[in-house]
Amino acid sequence: MENRSTEHRLAYITHLFEEHKLDALIISRTAHIRYLTGFSGSNALLLATPRNLYFITDTRYEVQASEEVADWKIVIACRGLYEEVKRKNYLRAARRIGFEANYTTYEQFQKIKKLFPGKRPAPLAITIEPMMLQKNQSEIDFIKKAISISEDVFNAVIGMIKPGVAEKDIAAEITYLHRKRGAGGDAFEPIVASGTRAALPHGRASDKKIANNELIIMDFGCVYNGYHSDITRTVSVGKPSPEENKCYAIVRDALNRATGAVREGIACKKL
Repeated sequence: MENRSTEHRLAYITHLFEEHKLDALIISRTAHIRYLTGFSGSNALLLATPRNLYFITDTRYEVQASEEVADWKIVIACRGLYEEVKRKNYLRAARRIGFEANYTTYEQFQKIKKLFPGKRPAPLAITIEPMMLQKNQSEIDFIKKAISISEDVFNAVIGMIKPGVAEKDIAAEITYLHRKRGAGGDAFEPIVASGTRAALPHGRASDKKIANNELIIMDFGCVYNGYHSDITRTVSVGKPSPEENKCYAIVRDALNRATGAVREGIACKKL
């Protein structure tokens, strides 16, 4: 996975330091950690100070971190991640410590207060999200690949859809085919809902068997190198009714009009 350059990351973190008058910044959200370092594990902590970038994880990920993480000093914690920061005294010169308010649990916040008395925790509603909004070419290619995989899966799973097949079997096939075609996994639990259940905005796949003359809605996506796809498709088993055809045409027309209106600078709510 290609990341932003170290200089770009440091420049943005420096900007956060200056904007919020920070002496240190803790990044705890796994998606943000992967974006900044390339690490795909589930337990890590980033600590940035004006002079150092620390990547902290536990012993389970020692080999993985050495393979995936560059430009950050890798620290393997024998106990807790925050406890390791305390043990190494990385925050000795810091007074105001920024943390991700939207992703730090209450327990983690209490731990910060307890382990680092005398410091001033500074909750930040937004950290690196603005930097993540702008995609470089490699990121765009990863998104396109994720979309391509899910589109291939849709074309493959169409042949399974027939009367008597359970929704959950189609969902299971989607998950399997995502992996089979190179994805890291599902972006979220696949939604497969048929008949009256298709009216549920987030209908989880059930034991219900598909019947003839029903509409089936499928909403699914995959993860490729940390980037997600998300597509929704509606198909009909048997011949759709005139009303169903009319509804489908309205939605398709709305989609085409919105797609045609996409341009730089337009607000999403206008689309």
